[in-house]
Amino acid sequence: MPEDLTTYTYTLEPDHLSERLRQAYNLHQAGRREEAKQQCQQILLEDPVNADALHLLGVMAFQTGQEEIAINLIKWSIVAVPRNVHAYNNLGLALEKQGLLAEAIDIYRRSIHLNSNQVGILVNLGNAWQKQGQLAEAIDAYLYAITLQPDNAQLHNDLASALQKHGSLDGAIHHYRLAIRLESGYTEAYNNLGLALPRKGLQEEAIAVFQRAIEYSPEIAVTYYNLSGALLIQGRATEAVETYRRGIKNNPNNAILRYYCGIARLLTRDFKSGWAEHEERLKLDAFQRKDTIPHWDGSPLKGRTILLYAEQGIGDAIQFARFIPNIVELEAEVVIECHTELKPLLKQHQTAFGVNAIIDSDSPADENIRSKCDFSLPLMSLAYILRVYDEVLLATRVLYLRAVGTGSIQIPDTQNLRVGIVWAGNSNHVND
Repeated sequence: MPEDLTTYTYTLEPDHLSERLRQAYNLHQAGRREEAKQQCQQILLEDPVNADALHLLGVMAFQTGQEEIAINLIKWSIVAVPRNVHAYNNLGLALEKQGLLAEAIDIYRRSIHLNSNQVGILVNLGNAWQKQGQLAEAIDAYLYAITLQPDNAQLHNDLASALQKHGSLDGAIHHYRLAIRLESGYTEAYNNLGLALPRKGLQEEAIAVFQRAIEYSPEIAVTYYNLSGALLIQGRATEAVETYRRGIKNNPNNAILRYYCGIARLLTRDFKSGWAEHEERLKLDAFQRKDTIPHWDGSPLKGRTILLYAEQGIGDAIQFARFIPNIVELEAEVVIECHTELKPLLKQHQTAFGVNAIIDSDSPADENIRSKCDFSLPLMSLAYILRVYDEVLLATRVLYLRAVGTGSIQIPDTQNLRVGIVWAGNSNHVND
């Protein structure tokens, strides 16, 4: 695997250090940061503008997440020695970490002006420009770095990423291929290439690329995810399940793989295993709730209040709303929490469902209702908790929702009537 230039931090050049600073440097290299810090502070008591001591203290602050302190210390070291490129480089990294991209870019450019042959800083500059959306400038930085190190696989991968974002898909694919040729086990480049190829209609080649990546690095979970996704696009759900299972075998605690394996199993009509693995999503941060209402585990609900909440899209909530009456039948008080846009439709069926209340997601005004709930459960977990393992059960209560209109239209008497049904998805969702 090539050196990760994007996270590379410079320290000092130990050859020119005084004996005491060399001791501090060695302590830092040995992981004894506190002792190194004390040594630097002692030096600064005697020489308050010692650039190397200020710089080393700044590096240690940066490496322990104290970016603001690092920025000030390294700036002071640059004031003391204005031509120290290592200090400029570390200052740029600290500024980036603080989200100060424009300032970081300015610092990187000053460093390049002092020494134009710094590959690592050219990469940092290119990455910062990418984050700023200045793709043409990022591409120029990567291209110049490649002239200095033409056999550096990571440089070709980074350039390819910028080219792809810039709309040059052919150029991106070319440089992803070069990265792989230079570093045969470069899993990140394989994955990037595999994700780019389908945009050119090369689905089969993408699948082969992901398969080769797994051969080189069978422990990398994201490759199984990407390969399974490519297989699912081709309708090969059974192969996708098998791929997820191989990934889970190598990454047994990976909830993302288990979650998506569950979705693939559902596509193969393996509802029992599919719903069970679909529950793995609740271990992911994206599905965590802010409140502390206990998750319902299927225990008796008679006389208790349960909050059934929409956790994902409006369409998902509509699909799983069919199971709401099943929970009401358990003699529970039921509160539905849903999207604001869905609330009017569900309110039309509140009485029919036997639901006690319908509230907005994360609405502070409804907190009093929410606080009285004994349990909570996502709507999309209802099929699992109710053990809906058969398509016949999925089809129950098919006519469970209907839009109650306020008026009617006159349909012309014709045999050539054409009716179009339009479903508008979420414009912010990647698949809509």
